[in-house]
Amino acid sequence: MEIYNSIEKIPGNPGTVIALGMFDGVHKGHQELISKAVSQARERGLKSLVFTFSNNPRNVITGKNEIKEIFTMEEKIRLIEDLGVDYLVLHTIDREFLNMEPEDFVEEILLKTYRMKGVCCGFNYRFGAGGSGKPELLQKLGEKNGFSVDIVPPYSIQRTLVSSTLLRAFLREGQPDLYPEFTGRPYSICGTVKKGNKIGHTIGFPTLNLVPGENLELPSNGVYAAICEIKGTFYQAVSNVGYKPTIGSCIRTVETNLLDFSGDLYDEKVRIYLFAKLRPEKKFESLEALQEQIGRDCENAKKWHAKNKIDL
Repeated sequence: MEIYNSIEKIPGNPGTVIALGMFDGVHKGHQELISKAVSQARERGLKSLVFTFSNNPRNVITGKNEIKEIFTMEEKIRLIEDLGVDYLVLHTIDREFLNMEPEDFVEEILLKTYRMKGVCCGFNYRFGAGGSGKPELLQKLGEKNGFSVDIVPPYSIQRTLVSSTLLRAFLREGQPDLYPEFTGRPYSICGTVKKGNKIGHTIGFPTLNLVPGENLELPSNGVYAAICEIKGTFYQAVSNVGYKPTIGSCIRTVETNLLDFSGDLYDEKVRIYLFAKLRPEKKFESLEALQEQIGRDCENAKKWHAKNKIDL
């Protein structure tokens, strides 16, 4: 998959079928939409192109980080590439782009720049100044300019509309266990192990420390049954998401204790899969009390893993 970070013509492009959207959750609805563009492009001897953004338009409008990312951009790229996409455009939104008339967006960018022959979008897709462009306008412009338009209807599971808003709600409510049904994969956090304050070593429970960053929508603070992937090997684990109130940290981290591994993993890239929430985060009166609770957390995680066989 070829990745472009700016709007520019693609050398050797025979014409494209374009999937339009934010795709910030790459959930099952997004997967269906993108896969439709990929299959249409292959059937017509064209290239598939996903046109999306590296930042959220609402955050640009408000000037605040109101909507956080469900996962990193690296993860988003990987998930889109896995769907067989030929070209990915990650455009950075600015106010000039937000003020573009919807007709200009279609004619100047999609048609002239990317040689669009077909387009796929969701039923609620909006584009152009003030979100004035709707799928119905795409259909009219398609009739005028000779490109096909495929509007993907709402995607529901058990009468629940699949959306990125729903995924964020699962995380905020500490329910990553509900995430896989709507995405086809368990919730995970990927990052490089950083050195912490080594309190875990001191009390006999060394942990892997990830600092995901403030722009990510993490699950609510608490302790979770987890699995840690290191170089393709999976280890049962227990993870704490939060600020470590007993220690007094001001940085939100994901600390993971591996239940059947020992060794130095500093600077190692790992992936942490979070499943059931075992308990909320709590401040303890002493390190001894924290130590006792971590011991109970590890035992509870082992019991959870014994009852729930996870195949990744």
